[in-house]
This record gives sequence, C-alpha cells and structure tokens, in this order.
Amino acid sequence: MQTNKWIRVGIAGVLASGALGGMLATGCGGNDNGSGSTSDAGDASTAGDSHVVVDTGVEAEASTPPVFPKVYLVHAAVDPNAPPLRFCFGLGNPADGGVVNVQDDIPPFPDTRVSPAFPIAGLYPGFGGSVAASPKLSSFDLSLITVSVYALDATKIATDTADGGPEGGSEVPCEGLIGTDALGIASDAGGGTLTKGTDYWYVGTIPVGTLPHGSTWVAAITGCAPGETGDNVPFCQSSGLPPYEVLTGNLTLTSWELDSTTVVPADGGVAAQFGNASPAWDYSVAGAGGSSTAAGFWVSTPSEVLPGADGGADGGDGGDGGLLDSGSLLDSGSLLDSGSLLDSGSLLDSGSLLDSGSLLDSGSLPDAAPAPTLAFSPITVTGSFAAARGDGGVVGVLSPATLNTDAGTIPLNAANAGFATLIPGPAGTIMDAPLGCTVGATCFSPLLVPLPDIDAVTNGAVLGDAGIVTTPAGGSFAYGKGYVFILVGDPNQPSTVGGVFNGKSLHFLAFPTANP
Repeated sequence: MQTNKWIRVGIAGVLASGALGGMLATGCGGNDNGSGSTSDAGDASTAGDSHVVVDTGVEAEASTPPVFPKVYLVHAAVDPNAPPLRFCFGLGNPADGGVVNVQDDIPPFPDTRVSPAFPIAGLYPGFGGSVAASPKLSSFDLSLITVSVYALDATKIATDTADGGPEGGSEVPCEGLIGTDALGIASDAGGGTLTKGTDYWYVGTIPVGTLPHGSTWVAAITGCAPGETGDNVPFCQSSGLPPYEVLTGNLTLTSWELDSTTVVPADGGVAAQFGNASPAWDYSVAGAGGSSTAAGFWVSTPSEVLPGADGGADGGDGGDGGLLDSGSLLDSGSLLDSGSLLDSGSLLDSGSLLDSGSLLDSGSLPDAAPAPTLAFSPITVTGSFAAARGDGGVVGVLSPATLNTDAGTIPLNAANAGFATLIPGPAGTIMDAPLGCTVGATCFSPLLVPLPDIDAVTNGAVLGDAGIVTTPAGGSFAYGKGYVFILVGDPNQPSTVGGVFNGKSLHFLAFPTANP
C-alpha cells in the first residue's frame, strides 16, 4: 500500500477474457428459504451429541414451513496478504470457553472453483454470495443454533474440492481439516490436519436466536490476514476491530441484518441501505482530513438511457444466490467501458463540482466541457466502517437502519446512474481534493460506480460495449425492491492486476434485502 491516501477511484479497469463476476450467478446457488433438503425444517446437529434433532416448534402437519434466514457471505479482507478463503462451521462458542463440535461431513465452503478465472476453489477477496449453495448449510435452521465460523486459507487445501480430495481420494470434510473440536492439528479429539492461526482462523460466533426466521443478513470477513507490516498495518485497524497482530492477524466476522420487511411499491423506484466493510476507507478518510462518510445514488444528466437498458419493473432481483457466472466481468473491455462516467472526459474532471456549491443541489457544473449535471441522493452521511461495526460485536449497524426510498426511479441499467460514497464537507459539499488531484480519476472520493458495473461484480452480469448489462436482459436490479450496497476494498489497491479486475480495489457489492 502507498502512504499517499489520495489515490485513484474505484473500479475503472481493463478486464481479461474469462469469467469473474460476483458470487451470485452460478455455482453458489441454492434454496435460501424454507426447509432446505432435510425432511424436518429443524434438523441440525448440536454440540455434545453425534446428531440431535432440534425441535423447531413447528407442527409436522403445518402447511407453511418457516422461512429460514438468508445469509450472504462477503470476503472483505483485502490486505496484500489476504488469501482466498473457504469456510467451516462449528456448533458452540469457543469464545466463552464452550465446546465446539464440527461434524456432519460438511465440506469447506465453497468447494468448487466459482469462476474459470479463479485458479482454485474458494471465495476471493472482494467478492460475496449466498451460503445457500451448500445443500447441508441450507438445510439448517440457523435461528435455532449457535454457529462459530472458521476461515480457511484456500491455498492450503487447493487439492481438496468437490472433484475429489488429496491423492485422488474423497473430498475431506471440515472435521478432517480443523478437527471435530475446531482445534486443528492440536486437537485432542483427533482428525485435524491444519494449524489454527496459520492455516485457518476463528473469526466469530453467531449466537442462537440472532438470525430469526424470514430475516436476511450479510456476514463479512473484515480485518487483515497475518504478516502485514509497516505502512500496511494502519489499514488493518479501525474502531471496533481487534488489535492487529502480525503473527495472527485480526480477521473478524462483521454481520448486518438487512431490512427485509419494508414494502417498496412497484412504482416507488429502488430502495437501499449501506454497509461499510472497509476499514481501509476509514483510515484513508482520516488521512484526507475527513471525519464522516456519505453514501447514496447519483445520476448525471442529460441521461441517455438506451432502449432496453433501463432495468425497471422488468429487471431482476439482484441475483439468485449463486456464485460467478461464465462470460462476465472479465470479458474483453473495461468494467467501466466506453460510455463510462469515469472514462476520459470524466464527469468529475478538473474544474469539477468540488470547487464550490452544494453537492446536493441540481445546479450544473462549470461550463468547461463536458459539463453534465450531477444529482446525488444521499441515504446516509454516517456510513463509516467504525459506525457499521457498532459496539464491536459480531452484529453491526447498517445506515440507514431501514430501507431509504428517496432515490425513486433512477435508471437501473445505464452508465449515467449508480451508487456512490464520498467524504462530505461543510454544508453538504464534497471535501475539496488536494492540489493536483483529478477527482474520479486519481482520487478515491467521490467513488461513483454505475449500477451495471456493480451488477457485473456482484452477480456476474455481462456488460455490452455501451456499459449496460446485456445478460440478464435489463440487468439484475428492479424497481419495487430493496438492496444493500456493501463497500469493500482498499483505496490504495490498483483497479487491475495483470489486466484483470482486482477484487481488493475499492468497489461495491449489492444484494437484495428481501427473504424470500
């Protein structure tokens, strides 16, 4: 990482051929709702017994099964040493001295290559998706059990996948990797082959009753992996995170409950919440002299919405809970391709809206060409990572707490509208950038990303030459629905590495809040 905190913005990068979108399109799909694949909606293994059937309280003859909690898992640890991760789950809580039980032959999740662009199975930094891809995980009623989460370095188990285990054998389940008591190779119970603190890490526990029926959650792995030193360390620390230790790191589970109950009218446009999963953003904001974070929707005008490119009522629902699509973000051309806001002749080029006037009014920019009008509809001005961590426990705080519907019917599949985060200044302005900084090109604030690009990163949507989603038709976003936008990445990471989009760079993921 660089010591200079003012750097280029977000995701504008050239992408190689292949596939790399979000986790939501293939490979990690599954049923987020209902009783899953078990005969009883409440079948689950509990610590201290080989298999115990938990009473769900639902009568066998009930006609409507409970809607299990929906959970999106995000790998938001983006320090230089952060590896791709896979996840094991234990029943019980080691933090209070309790016993953890790892059982039921559940393989480390995900156990497939989620994209041809990824060399091994695992969730790579900067991406996320639904845990419903695992048939066994989707069969558990998470409202009734205490779940401890372990993050495994996917490079240490690269030969253990759904296609088979080491030396041509069967795939090794979690208890064969971290032991039946989650203590790894040091386990008295035996079975573990990995070393805790080196090959895998305990990241947090979700207590029983935290995830109620019908709820939707994002669970992000934040903090940093071991081994960071020097200028990198401050980016790993933020209010609410454990202190960083070079030998053990501070990978930490941060989760948020989404607003799954607010009804957004079909003609009410799109609604949103914001979650900040980037401690590096907070550190960079402080280094730039800022003290808070604003986030919301933006639209530049005149808007040219191409035929069939408006998303709208015929759009999708933000993905189906899968992993990466084939033929997606890494297709030829830039993520912010021709017609991009952040391309040459940027909306926020020199002589921009930063010099004077309110960010929030609809007055036009200075006369220097090009001079479109930028309208910004904030949903929060308190969107820091520190605020999102809440009291530092496993459950954080989204901003706002309920869906904000102020954006209305903005274009959903066009290069001139999207989601933004920025450093607010006095009276609603954006903070002035340092001398020599071209905002939108060499500075990280404001970060303005068109919705099609967020769709590509999150859902594996395919972008056309005009920067709009061509697959699925109309894009994944739709009016009358709510979404949470999660900020991940490090402002000091480059947009691309070797011509390929870098998931550790600053960008947004977006997930639907509804369940089902």
